Amino acid sequence: MPNYTAAEIEQRKAAAVKMNRLNCGWNLPTEITAAVTSRIAELEPANDTERRNKRILELAFIHDMNPQQIARLNDPEFIGMGNRSKGEPLSGAWIYKLCMDFAPEVKLHRQQTKCTPAQEKRNALYKRRQAGEIHRPGICATCGSKADIEQHHIIPLAAGGTDDYFNLICLCHDCHMKLHHAIYDRLQWKEQNSI
Repeated sequence: MPNYTAAEIEQRKAAAVKMNRLNCGWNLPTEITAAVTSRIAELEPANDTERRNKRILELAFIHDMNPQQIARLNDPEFIGMGNRSKGEPLSGAWIYKLCMDFAPEVKLHRQQTKCTPAQEKRNALYKRRQAGEIHRPGICATCGSKADIEQHHIIPLAAGGTDDYFNLICLCHDCHMKLHHAIYDRLQWKEQNSI
């Protein structure tokens, strides 16, 4: 693994800003990033679990990914190597804990960094939505009807979707049935043409 100098880290950060990536990485000062990356470079994993942890730390601090992005990778290395969850992907919370245990100065920096008013407003709104205090308006997202409104799961529960606010959309009964019939027709067409 390369050991980045402070100048190289600044170049990587500048490139990330140019790409305008939202909610990526830790947004750490250069000195913290340099210290953490040098400690990662010194790690010499002795077993599969330590190799997996080193790879996670590289993604988090060198490639500037946040724990939720790493968890969504569903990398077989993360799922298979030393994972006690028996084939399930690692959670973002577990990855966050691993990163904070390895680099406590990051946690201290995050506690000292204040949110902007826009971030505070967005975080408060997210918490209220997750707590069920705010619901989606009772209007069909397709046709605008207010009658017979149903909740549609964007990612179906059978496919691992949740009842979170961001996975639900309001549809009237007719639009909901049209959507499901279109999905089923597409699946049947694929089955017929794959034979």
